[in-house]
Amino acid sequence: MIDYDAIKGAKKIIDTQLQNNNLNPPFSEYSKVYLWTNENIKEYLNMTNLDNHSKALTVASSGDHALELALKGVKDITAFDTNKLTEYLFSLKKALILKYNYNEFFKIIDLLTKDNTSLDDVTSIMWDLQPFMEKKHQYFWQSLLDYNYNNQKHKEAKISLINLLCLNTPVLEKSKNYNSYLLSEEAYNVLKANLLNLNYCFREQNAHELGDLNDHYDAILLSNILDYFYKNWGFYWPINNLQEFSKSLEKICFKDAIIFLHYIFNYGTETFHSETIFNASQVKRKDLLSDHTITIKELNSYESKLYNGIVMKRIK
Repeated sequence: MIDYDAIKGAKKIIDTQLQNNNLNPPFSEYSKVYLWTNENIKEYLNMTNLDNHSKALTVASSGDHALELALKGVKDITAFDTNKLTEYLFSLKKALILKYNYNEFFKIIDLLTKDNTSLDDVTSIMWDLQPFMEKKHQYFWQSLLDYNYNNQKHKEAKISLINLLCLNTPVLEKSKNYNSYLLSEEAYNVLKANLLNLNYCFREQNAHELGDLNDHYDAILLSNILDYFYKNWGFYWPINNLQEFSKSLEKICFKDAIIFLHYIFNYGTETFHSETIFNASQVKRKDLLSDHTITIKELNSYESKLYNGIVMKRIK
């Protein structure tokens, strides 16, 4: 079914960017999305064996969480987000992977993210992707192509459609290091094959209500959404809030499931073991580790003197 609200929202993003008025609230239904993840997904998924984990629930975001899960062989993926644009970004990246080989993928991404690529060339590229998309996704991208073309055809200095809709658009080395499918041609080809058999669905979903889902999963990936829970829980929320949320997630987990509960960004080496783990909370590392089902692993951030971390919870 065509989602006209999603098209309307994306057009609003385009209008806002073209008016040089970047005031859309972050992580809302009318905000730009990340083209590439800024998490080291590759490293933390390699920390656990997902061979027998065939069903996953993940944040949608850039789509890279789902793509890395698919690369690992997960065949049934539900992605959730409050921003509908994330569904259509995944459809675009999936189509690009299915259409092009590894080297061609980067060349096409480069063209799509360059402001000096002609509107006609962008239209031609997107038309070539149509056979690899579902009807609703075809209609979405064609609607935006037409809308953007009519808005920019007489402008001397144009902005690419992808740059209007996405953040973090260059394929930086860090993005490659964070994603196996970007780093290795062999992994890219495995992902391409796995995408042919992937059952992927998107839910417009508030993370606070995940425990109400009528389904069960082998793996759950939450990115760093807990950094934003202060909007509901208030500033300096205590650990019992987290414990209640964690229990709600356990209700939708199979036995031996793993929850990638929280991604920790850019901690200094001297403060990683003492600082609060979640933004605007009271919860520190020692509080989390009092739960024997939780582990915290350090990750390479590829930033000097900084590194990331992942909080993982195993369901017994």
